[in-house]
Amino acid sequence: MSGWVTFINLGITDTFLSDWSIAFIKAYPMAFVAAYALAKPIKLLTQKIIGSNS
Repeated sequence: MSGWVTFINLGITDTFLSDWSIAFIKAYPMAFVAAYALAKPIKLLTQKIIGSNS
C-alpha cells in the first residue's frame, strides 16, 4: 500500500525506491497497530455477516 501511495503522489522518479522505503518504514508501525487493534472487531463483524461461529 505504501508503494502505491508513493507512486500516486510522486510518480516514478529517480528516487522512487528510496522515497518508498522511507514511507514504508514510517507507515509500518501504525499499520501493525491498526491491524492488531482491528483484527478482533473485524473478525466478529465478518462472522456476523456470514453467520459463522468458528
